[in-house]
Amino acid sequence: MPNARTHFLVGAGAGAIAYCLIRKAQNQPIEFPGLLGMGLVGGVAGLLPDIIEPATSPNHREIAHSFTALVAISSGINRLKENQNLESTQKELLLALAFGYGSHLLLDAGTPASLPVI
Repeated sequence: MPNARTHFLVGAGAGAIAYCLIRKAQNQPIEFPGLLGMGLVGGVAGLLPDIIEPATSPNHREIAHSFTALVAISSGINRLKENQNLESTQKELLLALAFGYGSHLLLDAGTPASLPVI
């Protein structure tokens, strides 16, 4: 079962990837401060499901740890990409949050307890 350190590190990697994808899509250079910042955002977001629903028992997984949450995040990412009202930095931040949170759910989906549907 992934621990907090694993969730943070994988979330940080996911946040950094999200930053790189947005920058590439907008033909902007990848800058180290942005990469580091979005990695940090992704790392913190990778911890959010366990902050919302602390792992007090093996059955702690509810809506914040569900396939429904994963589908909602995926849907939000698609809408985010098409939103013309958001600035580049806002998209980077939201995508890093979504990737970080989603990484937690994907890691937990691979455990014996998996994720509930709702």
